[in-house]
Amino acid sequence: MAKDRNEQVESAAKLIQKGQFDKAVVIYEQLLAGDPSDYRTQHKLADLLARMGKVAESVQAYLRVAEYHTRLGFLPQAVAVYKQALRLDSSRPEVHERLGDLYLSLELMAEAVSSLTSAALGHQKAGDYDEAVGILKRLVEVAPQNLSGRLRYADALFKAGKKSESVAAFLEAAEWLWEQKRLTEFIRVAERVLSLDRRRHGIARRLAEAHLHQGQPRLTLKVLQGLFAADPTHTGTLRIMAKAFMDLEKPAKALQVLRECGRLLAQAGDPAAQEVFQQILELAPGDRQAIDALNLRPENTDERPALRTSPEPMEPVPHEATGLFRRNEVTQVNRLVAEAESFLKLRLYSQARDCMIRAVQGRPTDVLLREQLYEIYLQLDDKSGAVRQLLTMISEAHAQGLSLLEKRYREILVSLGESVVTQAGIQDEGEDLEDLLQKATTELEKDDDFNFSMTMDPVQAIISDADRAFAQGLAQQAKSLIEDGLTLYPDNEKLIQKRRELGQRGGSDDRAGQRVPALPSGVPSHLDPIRTMINNGSPDQAIEALRELVEKVAPGQTAAHYLAAIALLEMKQASRGIAFLKRAMHGEDIQEELRTMILYELGQAYGEIGDHDEAVYYLKKVKHATPEYRRVEELLKRSETAKENESSP
Repeated sequence: MAKDRNEQVESAAKLIQKGQFDKAVVIYEQLLAGDPSDYRTQHKLADLLARMGKVAESVQAYLRVAEYHTRLGFLPQAVAVYKQALRLDSSRPEVHERLGDLYLSLELMAEAVSSLTSAALGHQKAGDYDEAVGILKRLVEVAPQNLSGRLRYADALFKAGKKSESVAAFLEAAEWLWEQKRLTEFIRVAERVLSLDRRRHGIARRLAEAHLHQGQPRLTLKVLQGLFAADPTHTGTLRIMAKAFMDLEKPAKALQVLRECGRLLAQAGDPAAQEVFQQILELAPGDRQAIDALNLRPENTDERPALRTSPEPMEPVPHEATGLFRRNEVTQVNRLVAEAESFLKLRLYSQARDCMIRAVQGRPTDVLLREQLYEIYLQLDDKSGAVRQLLTMISEAHAQGLSLLEKRYREILVSLGESVVTQAGIQDEGEDLEDLLQKATTELEKDDDFNFSMTMDPVQAIISDADRAFAQGLAQQAKSLIEDGLTLYPDNEKLIQKRRELGQRGGSDDRAGQRVPALPSGVPSHLDPIRTMINNGSPDQAIEALRELVEKVAPGQTAAHYLAAIALLEMKQASRGIAFLKRAMHGEDIQEELRTMILYELGQAYGEIGDHDEAVYYLKKVKHATPEYRRVEELLKRSETAKENESSP
């Protein structure tokens, strides 16, 4: 019997050599009728049918071979055969799904995600939305970090007519993005949620906050309009609104909002009212409502002030850990105070402030040290910093029983308030908050530098981000942004056209001679000419233009520190450049994209001075956040190689 079988196999092979494929097929089918488990013959039949152009029959034969390998546990062989089948016909979602299951069994997660995604898309294309939902749900369970899978799952639910479940899935994806601090993607998903259900006020508030973090207070106000109309007494909305007005350098409007917020919180007995009233005092130190609420009147010196413990101000430029505080704290603090006094004589107030902050951190209960720091804040015209110190001084003096000092500090607070309100013109405008918000957004809509259509049309925001990434040489990132956009808006013609356009344009990481890439959206436009100075080879001019900006606490200060750092690095002042980069890393208005730019420059700068441990540390952070960013791959490999060479004997 075995002899007859071998003869038939040889006969089939000879017929194939002669081109008599149909006769060979007949022989293979006869052999399989006698022994259906003969997977070798089944595989030969599949190959022959493919050669004959009989795609459907060939695919079915390959599937039988793959199923045989799977039953016997030969999973890599089964994978290879399924891939052969898909090369003939990639439109079979069930084949993609089986292949994805095998990849999961082999713990090949990236390949499993790709195959299961293809399976889901195939079912969607065929109109089988319930099947697509089932597969994508599994995908989210096995690969929760995969954003595209989450978005496709939510979109599939929507197409399957399950709107409430779709909204819930989009909300879950948005929550995950918020926790991961991936704000750019969070904004897009949140906008999709609100396009499906405008009543989701919680996600709308998060969206407003995200715009603030991204340096877009104008977009924040636009989002807050709907929230305020729905509930004008929500204190969370009011606090975000106040921060937006502060970022827009409109302190009078911020003060009006904070007063209403403080009133509502106090009325509800919420201890957060204390924090709001302290914010009010930073804007208007003499505010009677806030002074009464915090029990800060000079005549009430014997009574405990109702202050919340405020965090210490962050040190602008972190110092290297020397251990001196542990060994000899008094000597270290005295040295810092002496350094501060030297800087004051030279009128270098910012440097004096930095020294005194470190001194206060070493001896936080010393009210006289804080008094010196308070005076420096006044010299810098930083009334907020001065008020923060005064409030802490009052609290500390009361805790230590220093009633005379406490009373004097309370009197200073009141008198400081009178001068600040007079100079800055921060008065209670007595305007209805709804009118205030409406007027503010109307004014912004007239601003030619801002296009509100980005809020109304999130697709345009995606395209703008992709164009910016492409302009920075991040062609692959630009394409990924468009692909992610298509998972949110699958049939959008603008996104489809942009994908086609990016494919035609290709991409390169060549920076076209630009030392400084395009600054992120939200960075004030007055910094663009300074960027141009550096790119044109004039870092010294850039430094002159930045002298006041790096000291001014205002939107764009972090970007100013970044530009100053690049200019200094171009002038071969590496240590100062690195110090400014680290200062920028601690900026309050730092954006996710700007953080990546700063980390990249730190890695590159450390590499150039030969500190490859630090270079690898910062470049790995960049690669983790944005794998395709500029030359990060090349620089990282170079520093890792140099690090290995240094450790070799």
